[in-house]
Amino acid sequence: MATGTRDMTSIVRMRSGATGFEKHITDPIMAHFFGTIQSSPITLEMLITSMASLLDRDTILTKLQYFEAVGIIEISSPADKPRGRTTIYPTCEKCPQRNYNGFALDEKTLSEEVDLSPELKKETLFLYSYGPNLNYYKMLNVASDVSNDEVCSAHHAMLDLFDPKHYAGKKLGSYARKLAIVGKVLE
Repeated sequence: MATGTRDMTSIVRMRSGATGFEKHITDPIMAHFFGTIQSSPITLEMLITSMASLLDRDTILTKLQYFEAVGIIEISSPADKPRGRTTIYPTCEKCPQRNYNGFALDEKTLSEEVDLSPELKKETLFLYSYGPNLNYYKMLNVASDVSNDEVCSAHHAMLDLFDPKHYAGKKLGSYARKLAIVGKVLE
């Protein structure tokens, strides 16, 4: 969330007419969370700083992603540019150049309109469907005769690609659950 179209200067605000957050403010921490956002539009950096004594950064980003997905808050760039469907993060230069021929990837899920590149959608579906049955080399898309350093490098790249912090606040649809499971499989 700290790179790409979303950075720490992105503005967090309540959606006009937002409902459903009342059930979350029974918890004092969440009451503080929503009170901070409601008081005025606030940057991600200021929100994380104000909540730092109560929640860690990743938890805050996860909560922001959830509340944006359910329509309670909105996160926008400082210039208030509307987010278009062309926003894609992360760029899939990190995606392994994998051949998906011979693997059944659900076309309906691939056509779902989410904030992920087509390559990342394919990789997510592939690892979600086949990852638990693959050996480490096939999962990481490296040859079985590569050095340990190359395996470690590929593993760290994949962990970074599926790190939840990259997807906080993004429209993920059914991919949210798949990304979480793929992250666990890679661990």
